[in-house]
Amino acid sequence: MHAPKIDNSTQQDSNASSQQKGSSSALSLPAVHVMQLALDAGKLNVAGEDHGESDKKRDGEKAFSSAEVGGKYWEENEFPATAKVDAPKADSPKLLENFTVAAMKEIITAINAADTPEKKKTYFKRLYEQVEYLEELYENNEDDVEIGEADQWDELSAICVKVKNEAVKAKVEQAGLDAKTELERVVTGPIGTIAEASMARAKAMNAAASNQTATPGVWKIGEEHITEIKKIWDTNDATKDSYKLHTKDQFDTEYDAWQPPPP
Repeated sequence: MHAPKIDNSTQQDSNASSQQKGSSSALSLPAVHVMQLALDAGKLNVAGEDHGESDKKRDGEKAFSSAEVGGKYWEENEFPATAKVDAPKADSPKLLENFTVAAMKEIITAINAADTPEKKKTYFKRLYEQVEYLEELYENNEDDVEIGEADQWDELSAICVKVKNEAVKAKVEQAGLDAKTELERVVTGPIGTIAEASMARAKAMNAAASNQTATPGVWKIGEEHITEIKKIWDTNDATKDSYKLHTKDQFDTEYDAWQPPPP
């Protein structure tokens, strides 16, 4: 389960992936390919992805990673925070909740600022996507102490159901107004912006990876988090270069050049 992708109009930092794509010409240099892009066998490799694209070729990526690196293959929300048995996930439900609520807050702001019914309808559609994801997050993590016992859990859960039901009404730009008002009331507190919530997730991912550098395998995370981890490393953070970090384009180049062995 991946958090819904945030549109550029509500998260400026989300264009990092397209910027990476624009620099792909450097990948044609053989020396760069051999020395910097190769996955590190027997070590932890963290690589960027577009979740939708990778979901379509997940089995192939798993086979490729197994052949080239060994160890395990983790999707974004599967990697553990520590090497301990039954450790919580690095990209924890609480971090995902904060990220989703931050997205909802910014979308609500965009709804209020929209000057046409068409724009309102577009933003409501994005709000419904976030609400459905949050509802699924709650359903899958009812026993999580940070989420399951949070003060706003019951209220948000109820509103999620309401917004989801209203989404099927004909006039979408009007259908969610009552629920939006309730969301504005409940979705408060020190959640911060989407960018701040996303960076908090990246910091947790970086901490988990840097503490498990000898764990062989490939951990796929959103490309925006690769960009954020690089920003962390650029501050001369102690975790810099403690594990192999690959952009989406770098991983895809290796994957596209790989041919599975014949059966």
